[in-house]
Amino acid sequence: RLRAELPLEIQATLAQQEAAGTTDDPAYQEAVRVFYRRHMCRLDPWPDCLNRTFAGMAQWPEVYRTMWGPSEFHFTGTLREWRIEDGLGEIRVPTLVLGGRYDEVTPAMTETLHRGISGSEWVIFEQSAHMPHLEETELYLETVNAFLARVEATTQPGLA
Repeated sequence: RLRAELPLEIQATLAQQEAAGTTDDPAYQEAVRVFYRRHMCRLDPWPDCLNRTFAGMAQWPEVYRTMWGPSEFHFTGTLREWRIEDGLGEIRVPTLVLGGRYDEVTPAMTETLHRGISGSEWVIFEQSAHMPHLEETELYLETVNAFLARVEATTQPGLA
C-alpha cells in the first residue's frame, strides 16, 4: 500500500529495476531512499547514527538481503513467508507495541499486534515513521519509561 503512494516515476523505477533484476542499480537505490525518507525516518538530514547503520548495511549487505531481500518492499529473502499473528496469543508478558504514523509497519499492522497480545499497550507516535526513538526522542523515552514504571509497579518480586 505504501509503495503505491510513492510518486509514479519512483514506482516505475522500482518496478523496472526489480523486473530486470538490477536492484543494485543506483537509480533503484535512490528510489528506495525516497521510500525510506517517508516511511523509515522523516528527519532531514538523517542523524549520523542512522547514516552509519545504512553505510554498514551497504558495505555488508548479505545478512539483510538473505533475511529480507533488496529492499523493505521487495521480499525475496528467507523471512518473506514468516508470520507472527498465530503466535501473538502466546505472549504473556507486559508488552508495549510502538509505531509511527508514517511507519512502514503501518498503524493497522501494529494494531493487529496489539489486539493479538492480551493486555498489551499500543502507542502511535504522530510525527514519526519507523524510528520514533530518533524522530520524537523525548516523547519516546517518556513513553517507554512510563510503561516500564507501570510494569515494575505491578510485578511481584520473584515473578518477573
